[in-house]
Order: sequence, then structure tokens, then C-alpha cells
Amino acid sequence: MNRVMLMAWAGLLPWGGLAQSNQMASSRLPSGPLLTEPAPEYSAWSIAFEYPKAESEADSRAGYQAAWERLANGDPALAKFLAKHPTHMKGKPRIQEVTTVKTGDIRREVTTYTSGQKDERWVKGDIVVRRSGLTGKIEVETESTAVDFPELSWIQPRDFKEVRKMHGAECLFFEGQIERLQVEDGRLYGAIGGTGTEERLKATAVIDLKTRRPLSLEFERVKRTYTFGPRPSSKLVLPRDLAAAVQKIQQQANARNASLSSP
Repeated sequence: MNRVMLMAWAGLLPWGGLAQSNQMASSRLPSGPLLTEPAPEYSAWSIAFEYPKAESEADSRAGYQAAWERLANGDPALAKFLAKHPTHMKGKPRIQEVTTVKTGDIRREVTTYTSGQKDERWVKGDIVVRRSGLTGKIEVETESTAVDFPELSWIQPRDFKEVRKMHGAECLFFEGQIERLQVEDGRLYGAIGGTGTEERLKATAVIDLKTRRPLSLEFERVKRTYTFGPRPSSKLVLPRDLAAAVQKIQQQANARNASLSSP
């Protein structure tokens, strides 16, 4: 089973009411993809995050660190990585909203935290450029696969429960037992896969029946609500300073390749 790429398609049997088991529910899924993934080439959407009111941000960070420690206990390679990058386990401030604009092979994501900090993430082809809103630091790396909704890659036909009237529309309702990392950091999960050592939690997802766009995702009383905007009218362009950073990295890579290929 590939938990990263959503290649599962529903059965072709007509809808016949609510199913009494996961197996029966899958056979009664309306035909079509489970989710629009990837999103159309020219798209814009935002994800709003809601947290339990009784849980403090400190508690949230403590839970994040504990989850990493559990993962590392069953994965020596990950434990070695975290030993070299201990700050990765501390987590960031809570995310308040993520907005994405996608125009062909270039996209821009802005992550807004409850502290007011905003981080940018630009993707052009397989190049990823990040700019910290706190320090202004620019980082450039490569990414072999880009998935628009990695946090929803766990959805499979067996997780389908029923068609419900939600968010003012007919919706597909999914519920599954998944690893925490799948929803907390879908991109990282896609890169390293599951460890099988982490606790599993219940997650629910609501997908618009007509458009197959995600509408909401909930796990451990945390809710993410998806809102889609109008189609972007013009193509995005990398800001000058970020484009310069990318050019510098590419020049360095070309120089290394040239030195390796020279006799």
C-alpha cells in the first residue's frame, strides 16, 4: 500500500446507502478519485488551524517532542539525525494558517504562526526556497516530489464511512487510524515512511463530493479547515533575493559537477 501517493480509486458500484462495515463502505463509494491531488495547476487555497482551548502551546510542544522521541526509539537512523539536529524536536509556534498559491511549476506558501511570525516557502520545479520570518534566513534545497495535500495521503477506500451533508454540501466522510506523523508533518512522513513504532490516532477527513477538494481534517481535537479561492490570474515570480539564492546554489552545483567530470 502506498501511503504517499493517492492512486486509489473507488469501486464502480452505485451508491446504496450507508455501509455497515469498512469493506462494504468502500464498495459503495461514488466513482472518481478520493481527493483532487494534485490540485489544478492554477489554484489558491488556505488552511486554518483550530486547537483545543484547554491545551496550552507549551503542552503542544511537549507532545511534539515526545512524539519525536518515540519515533527515534525505533529508528536508529532517525535518532542519529535528531542527535545532530536537536532543535528539530522542539517544534515551532503553533500554526494559525497556511496559504498557498500555485501557478504551474511555481508555488508560494505562507505559514502564519500564532506568534505573528510568517515563514515563506517557494517551490519551483524541484527547488525549494524557505525564508524565515523571524531571522530572514534563506535556505535552498531540492525536493523530488511535491504533493499538495500530504497530510491527507492516508485516505484509502477502506476509510470511507458515508456521504454526509456538511459544510453546506454533500461530502465524503473518511475515518482512519493513522500514525501521528502522517498528519503532523505529511511531507516528512512521505520522505521517511512509517516506522510502525508510533502510536496510532484517529483522524477524520471531509471531502467535497462534487469537487473532491478537502474541506476539513481533524485529529486529537485539532481541526484544519480548507478554503479555496479564485484561480490566480497571473504566474508567480520568485522575489529577486530568493532567485539570487537559487542561482548561487545552482552555480555551486554546476562547478562541483564540472570538477568531477574533468580528467
